[in-house]
Amino acid sequence: MSQIGAPEQRSFLPMLLAGLIVLASAGLLWHALGRPIETSPLSAKQSLNAGFRPAEATATGHRMMPAAHRKADLSETLARPLFRNTRRPYVAQVEVVERVAATVPAKPKAAPPPQFPDGLKLVGIVELPGTKPAALMRFKDLPDGLKVFTGDDVQGWKISDISGETVTLIAGESRRVMSLSD
Repeated sequence: MSQIGAPEQRSFLPMLLAGLIVLASAGLLWHALGRPIETSPLSAKQSLNAGFRPAEATATGHRMMPAAHRKADLSETLARPLFRNTRRPYVAQVEVVERVAATVPAKPKAAPPPQFPDGLKLVGIVELPGTKPAALMRFKDLPDGLKVFTGDDVQGWKISDISGETVTLIAGESRRVMSLSD
């Protein structure tokens, strides 16, 4: 059994949306056309094309316009940017910056690297598919050991690489490579 009036209800919503779009467009157009366009003459400094002189004739020999009309009409027209509300040429703001001579401080001496952890021993390396490699390390202070990954910090020393049977630790410019066979 069909519903009576259903097609009319389905076509109402698109008609309503189309009407709202038309009203919104008309409002925007009315607002844009209601703004006055400034047509006051430009000063000689503002005219970007005051010296504009098109060629007397085109390549085919036809004149573009009488020379008397060219300078008066085109320089004022071309000096007004089409897409600026004020129709005035763009003037860049110039900011004056003073240069101050600065003394460059002497490069500070690099701090000595932290002392290598006492009793640090590489116990094992675990490399499982799909996971980052991990190193198992034991300290004098931590006999149960610690699992570390690349990028971890161990008492001021950063783990930079874990591969095969070695672990590389760096601190400042110092570098230590530990091996399972150590």
